Amino acid sequence: MKLKTGLLLLIFVFEISVIEAIGEEPFKAKQTARTGEAIYQKYCSICHGSEGRGDGHAAFFMSPKPRDFSRGSFKLRSTLPGQPPLDSDLFTTVTKGMHGSLMPSFEPLSEQERKSVVAHIKTLAVTEPGGKNIFTAGGRPKPIVIPPEPRVTRASLARGKDFYKDLGCGDCHGNQGKGDGPSAKDLKDQWGYAIQPTDLTAGVFKGGAESRELYKRTATGMDGTPMPAYGDDVITGKHRWALVQYVQSLSGGLAGQGK
Repeated sequence: MKLKTGLLLLIFVFEISVIEAIGEEPFKAKQTARTGEAIYQKYCSICHGSEGRGDGHAAFFMSPKPRDFSRGSFKLRSTLPGQPPLDSDLFTTVTKGMHGSLMPSFEPLSEQERKSVVAHIKTLAVTEPGGKNIFTAGGRPKPIVIPPEPRVTRASLARGKDFYKDLGCGDCHGNQGKGDGPSAKDLKDQWGYAIQPTDLTAGVFKGGAESRELYKRTATGMDGTPMPAYGDDVITGKHRWALVQYVQSLSGGLAGQGK
């Protein structure tokens, strides 16, 4: 009971903790999904709803709204555009929470309990129409390839600034990265709710401010939001790193340190 009370309180006080991501192998859903359903109903359904449709009792009071898992759209992924997240992506989100939102860290749960929750969440991702589960409809999702991060230089930051402009990042995030671009006031998510672009100068990013996480966001986008994926046909790894480092520089973040 104390654990439940504490975790629900975390939803409203933004206490987010960070741990390392686990391996890439899928979890054994048949062994864990049933246990995961009980844990999900106890700790997650208050926001995400009993069937994962984002319609829990607390959802009305929350902004941004809790994710509707039934749509099969997940913000934080390390997989190619159009593919579902890895189990480790979901595990990391459950463990770390989501910065800048009311999604708390569930690290107090055991590792196996968190894996079980992930297994259950995957059973909820039945897209409409057709009723196909995105995790079983196709093959195993493939993670993007992240090359080593080069050293940050004045030249790389200048290139990153150019890419920021050329890709139209300022249309939403603003020329100075403050989330006040000309399109910002009109943005909506997949469900029609107003959504505010991230203020890049604050250094708070939903998946974390580490270089590799920002690299993923530019490469995979954030499903269900206006944040698009920029594939290698648009910007290559070396140039993508320059963009990431420039974004980090807007908040005084330490780029080029292999984070």
